[in-house]
Amino acid sequence: MIVVDIGWNKFVLGREDGLKLVELLEKAELYEEKYIDKADRGEDGADHSYHVYPNDKTFSMRLLPTQMYQMAKLAGKPAKS
Repeated sequence: MIVVDIGWNKFVLGREDGLKLVELLEKAELYEEKYIDKADRGEDGADHSYHVYPNDKTFSMRLLPTQMYQMAKLAGKPAKS
């Protein structure tokens, strides 16, 4: 199994699917919406600007041994504290 860390989330995938995901993310561009303060808005009054640009973010991945995966799967979702 492979764990892929993206932002605050950690996704577990089989080896082949994990590698496919990483290959897709490598090609992906970033999309961002930026809020524009009322005082800074142009004549059109738009309250957001929209941007697409090359990915400059990083993510990581690591192998998850089968035994550890199976133990974590048995534990299930943790209780909220």
